[in-house]
Amino acid sequence: MILIQDKKDLLVYEKQLEDFEISYIEAFPDLNEREELIDIYKRITLEESNDFQVKSFIILHPFEERFGGGLIVDYYPNSKIIHLIYLVVNHEIRQLGIAKKILKEDLPAAIEILETRLKINFNAIFFESNNPILTTIDNFDTELRLSIFKKLGAKLIPIDYIQPPLEKGKQNVNNLFLLLLQQNEKNTLTKTILVDFLSELYQGLGILYPTKNDDFNTMLNSINTMTSENVELQEIPTIDNDHFKFRRVSLSFQLIVDDYENSSFEDICTFFHSYETDLLSFRFQRERPFQTSFINNIGVIPIEIHFPKSYTYLSEGVSTTFQSKRRTIKANLHPNLSKVENSSTVIFNVVFSNDENDYFSESEIIKLLNFVGSKQENVNLKDQIYFSRSGTDEKYELEEFLMKIINVSQSMNLRNGIIQFDTSTIDFQSAEDEFNWTSFYNHLRLGLHNETEAQMKLELLYNNNEIFNKFCNLLCGFSLGIFDYNRMGFDEVIDTLKPIKSNENYMLLKVRGILLNMCHEDEMYENCISSVGISPYFIVPNMVITYNEYQLENAFKLLKATITEAGDNAKYPILKLRSIRNKADEIMQFHQIPCVFQYKTEKDIFKFSTSEHGLDSLLDNVKNQLSTIDHLIGEKESQREANSELFITILLTLLSCFQFQGIFESLLNNDHLLSWIYTTTFSFTVAFLIFYINKLKKKE
Repeated sequence: MILIQDKKDLLVYEKQLEDFEISYIEAFPDLNEREELIDIYKRITLEESNDFQVKSFIILHPFEERFGGGLIVDYYPNSKIIHLIYLVVNHEIRQLGIAKKILKEDLPAAIEILETRLKINFNAIFFESNNPILTTIDNFDTELRLSIFKKLGAKLIPIDYIQPPLEKGKQNVNNLFLLLLQQNEKNTLTKTILVDFLSELYQGLGILYPTKNDDFNTMLNSINTMTSENVELQEIPTIDNDHFKFRRVSLSFQLIVDDYENSSFEDICTFFHSYETDLLSFRFQRERPFQTSFINNIGVIPIEIHFPKSYTYLSEGVSTTFQSKRRTIKANLHPNLSKVENSSTVIFNVVFSNDENDYFSESEIIKLLNFVGSKQENVNLKDQIYFSRSGTDEKYELEEFLMKIINVSQSMNLRNGIIQFDTSTIDFQSAEDEFNWTSFYNHLRLGLHNETEAQMKLELLYNNNEIFNKFCNLLCGFSLGIFDYNRMGFDEVIDTLKPIKSNENYMLLKVRGILLNMCHEDEMYENCISSVGISPYFIVPNMVITYNEYQLENAFKLLKATITEAGDNAKYPILKLRSIRNKADEIMQFHQIPCVFQYKTEKDIFKFSTSEHGLDSLLDNVKNQLSTIDHLIGEKESQREANSELFITILLTLLSCFQFQGIFESLLNNDHLLSWIYTTTFSFTVAFLIFYINKLKKKE
């Protein structure tokens, strides 16, 4: 290591600095991000007694008798802060770990020398790195650079960092992450240290009064609004790694609303009526159990969907942070609802489709599927995704947005989801990635049906065709609603993807709460995309499952809570037990929609979903709880009867006492007290024997 920290060092290592300058200019082609070396040299030659706060030193790292890399460092003696400003590696010898050696070995040694000379201990090491999404000019892979820093233990400081102009005539820089290389075990940074660093950075670059600068105040306000006393450091995010653009894709969320004020059947919706009538079997065409329709006077609404700047998911015990490549996308909202006969519970089918001039990437689809998908990754994106009407600034969370759009005052219970997309409209990241979709469908169709030879061919293709592998894994990501789908292997893929129906241009899957259909140039889907937004042949059967599931869960919760309360309360009213039992019976008999469908596909969706959602098991549990309620009712009836018999027996005993008292008094020579003792003993003995014999008979 060569440490340059004064005027003498600049002269001694002049040749090495010339080599460094060549790589420095090459490494930072954006003039707004690069200081002139002459200005850095001036800070190196400043005397320690000088009032100017910012000073600098340079670390040079030789490699086999030539320049390997270098690091320019600013430091602030007053606030005891280190600022790494430029890290350079000779492009001819990259990927040999030189940057790591500079940061892990050379830098600590240089800081130790500096601390000894200044007799201080530095509080923090700050540095910047390009944000890949905002960076257009760079001579190094920005994502790779971030991954290197992440491995070195660097953390992100969660503010929208704005670097002031490096010198007069240059612009401020807002495409940088502010990172911290040194942190405590709690991964926190005091607000004071952060504000001191920003203040001295701005002052050192010529802004003598930072609090009068708009950019500085923006960052300061961001820090002051943090709820914690300290700044909570975050993982350096990975950028959304998208490979596909879905230009015809729809997602439907089904939401339950109880006691809906407009739940009665209204005028038939011509569009849905034709589809529903076609779906229903002959009997149910005459006795329609439900009716789906567009919500009056709403139509299709242009909207924007706003994603968080970053999101974190947990997979196999490892937490991973990603940065959203796009924060806002244009889409369409297609709201409609299904009403069930003789029920105040309605199901809203809310469909989101991409705007014709925009697309959904795979990561954006999974972000939306997080509303109905797996909870295993603990993403919690529901509270971080916002929706707005196109052309407006008001953003809302999903439920509040929908309540405003469809004018509902009751809370909405988000349940299951559907995703449908047309593979013929998918754009690949590279034209070289495209493949024959018919072959893709056929390989999946044959291989996923456990035909040994076909499955071996599928596995061979999966292992040798990268884009085929990615798309198979992506289907698992869609089906499960998870981000970490790339870690899946072939065995997991075939275990997850169990088609309900498939052919050479169509595949229908159901996994947990998500119904997935991919099709190729499907005319039905094309006809629906501008109105309903998704095929009604998926909305309707999935709606039936959603309704049945909700009603069964209500019956289960009602009975479970009643059994718990009644079991702990001997005085629980028998009339209330009977009322709850009748209510559960009503749900079972009148609020469960049977398989009403005419065609095999819809019947299979109903049957498969009933099993996938565990409704058969839930139904058995409800029946078992009904038996328990019947047992409780029987016990309370027996107890009430026994109490009645005991009361009657006691009453008869008291009456008999008056009858036998006179007899015993005459036998005992008119001894009044003793006669009552004999009378009471005799009467209660006879009454007890009668009561006991009756109980024995009931047990028999």
